[in-house]
Amino acid sequence: MENYVSANDESRERLVALVERLTDDDLALQLGDGWTVGAVLAHLAFWDLRALTLLARWSEGGVGPSPVDADAVNDAGRPLLRRIPPAAVREIVLDSARAIDAAITQLPPSLVVDIQGHATQLHLARSIHRSMHLDPIEARLAARQGA
Repeated sequence: MENYVSANDESRERLVALVERLTDDDLALQLGDGWTVGAVLAHLAFWDLRALTLLARWSEGGVGPSPVDADAVNDAGRPLLRRIPPAAVREIVLDSARAIDAAITQLPPSLVVDIQGHATQLHLARSIHRSMHLDPIEARLAARQGA
């Protein structure tokens, strides 16, 4: 458990550092395929909140399937996520990251084992998803500064 908990902590700290320095103009930067920096951060918040919802549900009734077509959800959500005001994006992405990471550290070991058996439904290593999006955001910001 320690491995993904510490990785989550590190990625959350990286997220906090990024969000604290982003301007509203930075949040409006295009990343491709209709995504902006702000929409991608809101996307991270959405998936962390989904994970938090599943943890609450599974803590009460046991781990079970929760299938989702992630591509369809992401495509459908993109126009909505782009419309979230910058201040709200900053708040929700940090609040949701803190909440899911805290919830993961409080899971009983038996529930962790059950969740890991359903890894396609929810990944306890939230750092993987964060890094997948923080890397291109940071690269885009660096490219803009170098231009």
